[in-house]
Amino acid sequence: MTIRRIICTLCAILLTAGIAVTAQKQGESRVLTFRFAAASDRFYDGYLDNHNQIAAMIECVNTHKDAILAGDVPVAVFGYCDSCGSTEANLTTARTRSNRVKSEMITRCGLTEQCFRTTNHSDGGNYVEVRITLPTSEAVPLPMPEPSRPVVTAEPEPESMPVTLPADTADRRPVVNAQVAHRPHIDLRANLLRWATLTPDLGIEWHIAERFSILAHGSWTSWSWNDKDRRYALWEVLPEGRLYLGKNNRGYIGAYGHYGDFNYKFTDTGRQGTVKGGGIKGGYVFRLNKALSLDLSIGIGGLNVDYDKYYLYDGTRVRLEHDNKNYWGVTHAGVTLVWNIF
Repeated sequence: MTIRRIICTLCAILLTAGIAVTAQKQGESRVLTFRFAAASDRFYDGYLDNHNQIAAMIECVNTHKDAILAGDVPVAVFGYCDSCGSTEANLTTARTRSNRVKSEMITRCGLTEQCFRTTNHSDGGNYVEVRITLPTSEAVPLPMPEPSRPVVTAEPEPESMPVTLPADTADRRPVVNAQVAHRPHIDLRANLLRWATLTPDLGIEWHIAERFSILAHGSWTSWSWNDKDRRYALWEVLPEGRLYLGKNNRGYIGAYGHYGDFNYKFTDTGRQGTVKGGGIKGGYVFRLNKALSLDLSIGIGGLNVDYDKYYLYDGTRVRLEHDNKNYWGVTHAGVTLVWNIF
């Protein structure tokens, strides 16, 4: 009976030591979750809790940067998407989302692509999860099972025992004064209402901040018919500053300017001159797919039109009179196709 008890005691000691060593090797995992809007791969700092998660990511990576670059601390990235309508589209969007999160860690923390192990899924939600397995310097010894009789040669217990707190305890601390920059991106634009009047129109929008962008549209056309007795020609430039509203940055308000030249002759009398003005506008952006959106807008303001009236005599323009008019009301309408190029 004594031999059996000794064997049981030794087995318990070996089992406890094995568990402690295993716990020391595995360490704790820091889990960070970055949320994305449905069917979107744009990574917004202000969306849900992304601001705090990004700041916590920067703090964690900078703390263990040397170990991560050396390959001692694994960084696993899991991308998820279930809102794009098909398995292939979901995987493509999940892959892009993962790449956007990794780009933040590469550009802001100095990591490399070799630091990551990436897995993407076509279901499960709309987010990217980053798991960083942190090193544990000392494992917490597990309690020893008490033997059936006192062990004569037992080691005295230390006065104080080191305790390793769980990693998620630190996660609950609020992030204070975390400064996270927005990644600018560019859209190409075309006002379909302009194209419907045989006036080619193209624009570009630069999202310089999370909710603020600057853009400009340009239009040009030159038509003549009836042996050049009728004329429709113009060029215009419309610069704009825009502030996006709402959780998903779909609605917006903005201010715009208007400048251009024109030459219209639809009757015997033609009008040629300059138009300038500006106003305020509002609108809403409807997302069509990952790359395309439809921007509906309307603007009110004022225009000043300075022009000459003329008629043609033997192919030569003859000035009749000069006029200058002001107009207040709707000065802009747009049904604009938007392409997010990067």
